[in-house]
Amino acid sequence: MGLLTLILASRILGPDEFGVFSIASAVMGIAYTLSDFGLSGGTVRHAAPFCGKSDQMLALVLASSLNIRLWIGTVALACGASVAWLIASVVIGSSAQYPVIILAFVGGFATSLYAQVRVTLQVQRRFKALATTRIAVTGGTLALVAGFAAVDVLSPESGILGYAVTPAVAFILFGLIVRDGPAKEIEDRQCRKNIFDFSKWVFAVGILSAVFMRLDVFFLGATWSASDVGIYSVALTLLFPATQLPNSLATVLMPDVSSFTSKLAIRRYMIDSLKYTVPISIALIAFALTPGPGVIVHAFFGRDYGSSVDPLRVLLGSASVILICTPFYLSLYPMGRPSILAAGDAIKLVLHAGIYAALVPTFGIMGAAWGNLMAMSAGSAIAVALVLREYSLLTDDRLRKEAIETGNRVQ
Repeated sequence: MGLLTLILASRILGPDEFGVFSIASAVMGIAYTLSDFGLSGGTVRHAAPFCGKSDQMLALVLASSLNIRLWIGTVALACGASVAWLIASVVIGSSAQYPVIILAFVGGFATSLYAQVRVTLQVQRRFKALATTRIAVTGGTLALVAGFAAVDVLSPESGILGYAVTPAVAFILFGLIVRDGPAKEIEDRQCRKNIFDFSKWVFAVGILSAVFMRLDVFFLGATWSASDVGIYSVALTLLFPATQLPNSLATVLMPDVSSFTSKLAIRRYMIDSLKYTVPISIALIAFALTPGPGVIVHAFFGRDYGSSVDPLRVLLGSASVILICTPFYLSLYPMGRPSILAAGDAIKLVLHAGIYAALVPTFGIMGAAWGNLMAMSAGSAIAVALVLREYSLLTDDRLRKEAIETGNRVQ
């Protein structure tokens, strides 16, 4: 349904306005990361081991997480509104587009609130309920965008508004249904500190990742036209289903991985993950070499977006790299070393910025696609090497100590 929403928006808006919409979507992704502040990962890390063992401690962690989220999200929204004019001027090339950037920050804040719902269900391992809420939110967004298109008011602004409304509604409804849930519990200052100390590194990872994953769109917007951004964004849109594979892995695996207290368990987990991710990655690359990408682009988006076929083929290679590496990154959660992920993503950010600066102004869309693959491959190889080095230094005693120090073992 998310893919259908983007297909509908691209066909109704056309390359120019879809380019503006895509830039605003990229800003919304960064705004969400700022508002979330790593709390999704940090909350799972601290709450998952309490599930089924101590309802009081589980509620305490979730309540503390929500408290931090509301404060940080409000600050991020205020700061975003203050720089919206500057972002519109530099990236879109028109200061008159600042309203869509403000709406993007609103959407990021709303998505962060909905993330609290996702985290609560994820920690409790209620994956069917989690899937149901995500389908409802995505379906609601599709319905809103389709409704705007039906009455001929679909624009970059109304499209982004559609992405902001449904997660906010989901958060409100969840709060009304779960009246005696975590938000009603008494919080503990030390608990908030523990979550914050861990989440700040997850935030560093998230914001670095959010920036380097969208630098291609920003570089295209700053050096080429909105139409070029729109065409390139169609390739990113069709990449969307492939990106859901590592996202799904992370959602399901994170609670269990966070509870590991032995080096052998982490080793088995790493090996087992490759049995699944490598074949799927090979299938993605094989599909990229077939006529499939071209058939899909022309069938769903039309001839105006034909230039997005070749970038899509290249970007499928990047998706395969992310899929293979994601389970390795999660293994740092029980080790208590999210700072290593931050270091790896800092390296990726530098690589992406340097390669995009060299390729995008000259080669445009294809420069962005090849730059994405080159930087992602090199950066991911370095990041995985850092993970494996940390694993080689790991001991069971250190794992158990880490579990106790972070409050992940119920005494």
